[in-house]
Amino acid sequence: MFRSSTRRACVTALAAALISVPVLASTASALEMDAPYARAAAKVAANGTLVAGKNIESVRRAQAGQYCVKIADQAKIDNLNEAAVLVTNNASVTNVWTIDKPTQTCGMADGTISVYSYDVRGNGAWKDTAFTVAVL
Repeated sequence: MFRSSTRRACVTALAAALISVPVLASTASALEMDAPYARAAAKVAANGTLVAGKNIESVRRAQAGQYCVKIADQAKIDNLNEAAVLVTNNASVTNVWTIDKPTQTCGMADGTISVYSYDVRGNGAWKDTAFTVAVL
C-alpha cells in the first residue's frame, strides 16, 4: 500500500514538472527554428518579438512597419550584401522587403537586416506585420 501511494505521488510530481517545462521554456526565449538550408532565419511577430530563430542575436521593431534583425556571429556571414536574403510576409495586406546593408533605421549596425512592410490596400502607410526572413 505504501509503495503504491509513493509511486503515484512520484508520477504525479513528474507529470506536473514535465507539463510546466514547455511553458517556462517559451517565456524564456524563442524556439529554435528548423531551417536546415539557411545560415540564419527568423520568424517574427508583428510586434517585433522573435517567435523562432536560427543564428539570430536579436530582433526589434524600430517603428511601425520597420524592423531590425541582427544575425548572430556564429552564422559566420562576413558580408550580408553577398548573401541571398529572402523574406515573406505572413499577411496578405502588406508587402515586405529587406535591405541587407547598414541602414539608419537600424543604427547603421553591421550584420543587421532591415525589414520594411507597408499596407498595400490604398494609402501605402508603414504597417506592422508578421514575417519570416532567411539568409542562405
